[in-house]
Amino acid sequence: FGYRINLINEQGDTYVKDGGKMDRQTASLAFDWRLTRDVVLSVDALHQERRVDAVYYQLVPNASGGVSNAISAPPAAVDGSKRLASPFAYSQVRSTSLGTSLSWQFAPEWNAKVSYRKWDQDMQSDHSFLYANAAGTYSEMQISLPSQVRSEQTQAMVTGSFGGDYLRNDMTLGVSYSGIYAQESNDFKSAVLGTGVLGANTNYANPGLSTVWSGGGWRFPEQQKSAFISDIVHFGSQVDLIGGLRHSSFRSTTYDKGAVTPTLAVVYRPVNWLSTYASYVEALEQGSVAPTGTINANEVFAPLKSKQTEIGVKAELENWSGSAALFRMNQALTYITSGGVYTQDGQARYQGLELSSKLRLDRRWNLLASAVFLDARNTRTSGGTLDGKRPPGASRQQYSLYSEYSLADMPATLTGGVRYVSARALDTANNWELPGYTVWDLGARYVTHLGQTKTTLRLNLDNVANKAYWLMAGSNRLIQGAPRTVRLSAQFDF
Repeated sequence: FGYRINLINEQGDTYVKDGGKMDRQTASLAFDWRLTRDVVLSVDALHQERRVDAVYYQLVPNASGGVSNAISAPPAAVDGSKRLASPFAYSQVRSTSLGTSLSWQFAPEWNAKVSYRKWDQDMQSDHSFLYANAAGTYSEMQISLPSQVRSEQTQAMVTGSFGGDYLRNDMTLGVSYSGIYAQESNDFKSAVLGTGVLGANTNYANPGLSTVWSGGGWRFPEQQKSAFISDIVHFGSQVDLIGGLRHSSFRSTTYDKGAVTPTLAVVYRPVNWLSTYASYVEALEQGSVAPTGTINANEVFAPLKSKQTEIGVKAELENWSGSAALFRMNQALTYITSGGVYTQDGQARYQGLELSSKLRLDRRWNLLASAVFLDARNTRTSGGTLDGKRPPGASRQQYSLYSEYSLADMPATLTGGVRYVSARALDTANNWELPGYTVWDLGARYVTHLGQTKTTLRLNLDNVANKAYWLMAGSNRLIQGAPRTVRLSAQFDF
């Protein structure tokens, strides 16, 4: 019998100055009980309550600075520590998760497992929407809207191996069911608080919108059923063939759609330190839901099939490892029109090259680097008017470099890194874009002992230069990037 208990209480300021506060409590319990040598019962439960003050849902860049979804040039990025929403704007979430599983090793190399999970969430949010023009003039609108989500998932799966040393199979087969039910309260309130200049910490009167649950409005029941089988065939130590089929079906009040999707891959190792691979995967993905703040908020779109192809190589030597992959992926294209309507239209095609490497310069100094070169384009849009445009949020290049250096005369390691993201398309028509940004991080860790307990102390300084930058919060929507942040932690191993 084994158990694990986690208790968390977190209170204090967020990195948003002048009103940013957070209050979080979490309790969880998990245990495994070996009923017999071959049967294990697992149960876990988690409850969390979390409230954050002075938060906004998103910022909409427009030409007027008034309440309008007509997208225009974005304002200059604002330091992430500066408060943009009123201090009384908040988001409060209460969630509970319960799960259990029963695992049976019914043969030496075969296992059967049945699992069930239920998750409930209640959200009370009086958060803000911001609308700002390129000069930084903005309007703040507060929305008060309680919501609930209920979901459950059941899965039964069998895994096992058979065959000899040269030809061996690893097989998986199973079925799953999931259901989700979401609703928003009939009691919906909103108010425009006023206008100001971004970063000026404007204070408006609290309109006292707070609502209470008064019965559901929007209802979104959806059921997903799946049956799947896959097999990995090992030909000695050099070749693996992977094949799988999954039948998925999504059913709701507005659609009933199913499809069979394949997974195919091959791995070849010409020498023990080098692997090459190629893969093709299809999946039937859940349709998107129009977000709050759009004219057709909560409209549910039908599922669509995604496709991904990838070829790559991986190498691992004593002092160097690296990988390179060419990929192409097609997904549903979603965006918000200039009139504020959320749309699922056509496909977003992502293709590019991903590189990563780790180099040990000597026994104390390690370097890790990665790069992504991305060509993202819209395809098959209605009338072809958006074909060839970049999907919102897609950058052409991303780079990162991270270094660790262990000091010679003490158990301490210095760390540092830099991340770069190139300019991203802001809107689907590519009339405007967000500038690229570079973020530097520094850190150190020190290993010691407190009595017989191994103790690791870590100090990290994120965004050293306090770079202000925008992140995408969905199509055409923005949120601030995190400001300069200092983190100190201790880890005890006993």
